[in-house]
Amino acid sequence: MFVCGLRAGSSEEEEEEDVMDILQKRREECERKARRGEMDPRLEFTFQLLIDGTGLPRHAIMDHVFEGNMLDDINQLFLPHMRNKLLWYYQEVEEIVEPKPVPEGSKPRAQGQGKQPPPQTVWKKKLFLSDGWDVKFTGICIYMFRINVSKQLPEEGFHKDLFCGILNAARVGLVTAVERVMEHVYMGALAHPGGDADEDEARFPIVKNQLLPALRSFCSALKVCEDVCNQVNLFDDGQALMANVKDHSELKEMTKNATTITNLEDRVNEWIKKVMEILSESEQLRREVDSSGPQDELEYWKKRGAQFSQLVSYLQDNEVQLTLTCLQLANSKVIKQWRETDHKITFCYNEAKDNAKFIQAMEKCCHSLYLDDPVKIKDSILSLLQTVRLIHSVSQFYNTSERISSLMVKITNQMIETCKQYITCRFKETIWSQDRSVVRDKLIHCINLKKTYRETYVQVKNQPFLPNAEQFSFSENYVFGKFDTFCKRLNKIITMFDLMEDYTHLFQKRMEGLLLGEDLEEAMHTFEEAKKAVTSCQYDYLDYRNNDFDKDYQVLK
Repeated sequence: MFVCGLRAGSSEEEEEEDVMDILQKRREECERKARRGEMDPRLEFTFQLLIDGTGLPRHAIMDHVFEGNMLDDINQLFLPHMRNKLLWYYQEVEEIVEPKPVPEGSKPRAQGQGKQPPPQTVWKKKLFLSDGWDVKFTGICIYMFRINVSKQLPEEGFHKDLFCGILNAARVGLVTAVERVMEHVYMGALAHPGGDADEDEARFPIVKNQLLPALRSFCSALKVCEDVCNQVNLFDDGQALMANVKDHSELKEMTKNATTITNLEDRVNEWIKKVMEILSESEQLRREVDSSGPQDELEYWKKRGAQFSQLVSYLQDNEVQLTLTCLQLANSKVIKQWRETDHKITFCYNEAKDNAKFIQAMEKCCHSLYLDDPVKIKDSILSLLQTVRLIHSVSQFYNTSERISSLMVKITNQMIETCKQYITCRFKETIWSQDRSVVRDKLIHCINLKKTYRETYVQVKNQPFLPNAEQFSFSENYVFGKFDTFCKRLNKIITMFDLMEDYTHLFQKRMEGLLLGEDLEEAMHTFEEAKKAVTSCQYDYLDYRNNDFDKDYQVLK
């Protein structure tokens, strides 16, 4: 199925016809094989992936594949020691269209007519292979890759060794798409493998201890990168007022023009207004969801640090510097206001950079809160709280009680969230759909986590630290109040389990001698009705703010 060489001496039209004939024959051969069910299943899978990714009909995909001579490249992905990846782009590309030649026998009717018109540039959507570097990604990307290329990809079961996906630059964006796939697909598969997860963890501890934490940090960096990529240059107002200024003497000459100075002052005032909107965020209380965890705090300061780092780099632009210098030479009153703004920028930049540095030191300790169960989290609490205390004692900007206590609350929030996921098998089960003894053990583990958390806090608080350092002490009700209330709910659920088991055990013994037959039947019926009412409710039993549970609990009790 290779394209034959062109015959010597043939005209361009004949050569083009030969190529088109060969391509058409290859298409027809593939179609015949597909209809007979003889096509390589790996090729069929590839074609279907391209159809799903582009939305094109099958015949259009065939046209792109054969016209782009992609079949050999696709086959190389299946062979040993050949390609390990394929990357298709489906997007608009620039093409040069040669005009049709003027027939030799035709005579121009007027001067200038009959000449060969110039080539035209058109934009056309096209499916083509890329290495990811040669063309900018602007449309749809379909990718396939395999890890192990030492063996041929088998026709049966090839899905196990082949990874594929679709990225849409216009709808989601490259950075966001990669972050989502990494976090929700690959990390999920690694953190919660099918089969015997405990056995896999014992055999491959490096996955749990090193790979998953590294992937979490990588995804966090991608989220920050996405936010920074979307940031606009506040100082780019679309004007190039200083483009023609070559030296200092020209700047002095500009100061003599009152209209120019007024325009520059308006420009700087607009810059100040935009910058102050960003600076005011430091002075306002951040609006956060009630379930924010320490990772949210970390990413906030990472983004803030990157934001001000980029802002400072924009300040170095020639247009900005010359504008400020010109107003300074003109003794403009705006310069005083700008200097105050510049000092605030410097302060916020140093604050964000310092806070990001210290909070990032805590990231390694926080991985356990997101990756481990409550039993294993207990082992990392001491190092986590010691790191928080170090930040409280050493950090120049983050050492306020408000910020540290807010960070502690976020740690508490994540512990509660992890406990909920642990109890419900990542929200796939309820406390009633699982074996009651298993759920009871999980509830006890969560209660023990809270107990260890409080005890470790007291231990760290009482440890001697730096001399003259501010005491590491906060409102325990503010920091631990949610966890206390959550654990009260867990204790009530355990009590409810005990009540059900006790009553069931009593009724199984028929409560001989205690109740007469009719009274016994009525008591059993009442109990079963109350039990059914409690266990069939649609609300979240672990939501400690839901008072409906407390009412049902009192009824059963």
